Amino acid sequence: MEILYGDDAELNASELAHHFAEAEAVLGAEKVMYYSVVAGERALAATGWEEAERHFRQAESSSDGQPESELTARMFRGLGVILTSYQEPTVRQRGWDLLVRAFNLYVLLENIEEAVAVGETPAAFHGLRGTVELTGKALELLEPGSLRAGYLLARHSIAFRDELGDVEEDIRCLEKAAEIARAHGDKRLEGLVMLSYGQHFGATGDRQASIDHSRRADALGREVDDRSIVVRAVMQVLRSKKSSYDLDGVPELLRRHREIAEESRAPTTLTFSDQAEFGFRRDRGEWERASAVAANELSRAGARIVNEYFTLAVESHLAEIHENDERLNAVKVEVGRFPQEALMVAITSWVAA
Repeated sequence: MEILYGDDAELNASELAHHFAEAEAVLGAEKVMYYSVVAGERALAATGWEEAERHFRQAESSSDGQPESELTARMFRGLGVILTSYQEPTVRQRGWDLLVRAFNLYVLLENIEEAVAVGETPAAFHGLRGTVELTGKALELLEPGSLRAGYLLARHSIAFRDELGDVEEDIRCLEKAAEIARAHGDKRLEGLVMLSYGQHFGATGDRQASIDHSRRADALGREVDDRSIVVRAVMQVLRSKKSSYDLDGVPELLRRHREIAEESRAPTTLTFSDQAEFGFRRDRGEWERASAVAANELSRAGARIVNEYFTLAVESHLAEIHENDERLNAVKVEVGRFPQEALMVAITSWVAA
């Protein structure tokens, strides 16, 4: 079949990965891994997160015993990007650790371009370990004052703030990045810097400064047509408004965030959208709408988790055994990310079933 597809083989990577996996015992794992990585990268580029994860995990399972290569680094990077997009802390940390492995392997293979690209991965840094170290190492590979260094400085600042709580180093990095943005006249970098300033002021309690800088980031993101900047800027405005009990304009902000989240299909962005709207509807006493949002979040991302949690819990209790304890505790952590009212919806549904 690979010969049949010829030059179009990579366009049919998903199908080829499946067929080579079925024949792995005979043909070996090399082709399985290769086409699984290609299929994963194509799915990720098309925002098919679940399909991409399935392919990268298949590549990972086929990588045992194979020498590490650029293909291995691509696998580490792809799976790392996906896992850092989730909410559960241990899953996100494993994703970041895979990105570190990808970075180190690219450096070992002297592929500096791809190593820096790994350092630029737009993962949320909060709760992760090793972000300052990795972004710092990537910066060392770049020419100081270059536009790319400016972009990475904006990421480095977030790492200092979210991992170490070092707001002074956070600001120093942002000032350098802002200077580079002005020198190059780059509005996208300026938007990212404004976004980071908004997050900085939100973390340090200056809500109005956070809103002002985030709105500037929103405007710049729309000007350069970068929806990743816009969606994060909108969320930061929502957070600052919520913490100051200012609900003016919130429904429109929620609508805009939802629109971009649905387009991106990124798990964390969708979850943030659901949780922001849930909190807004709950605070206004709109319980019917809040329940609908909770049910949507659970049906999209949590039904499997909640069902698994309660199934394991009941099985362990009835059988008076503890083989499931480790998995039960892991699932319990995942369940903990859902609002309590949302869990009640899930529990009711589970019991009814």
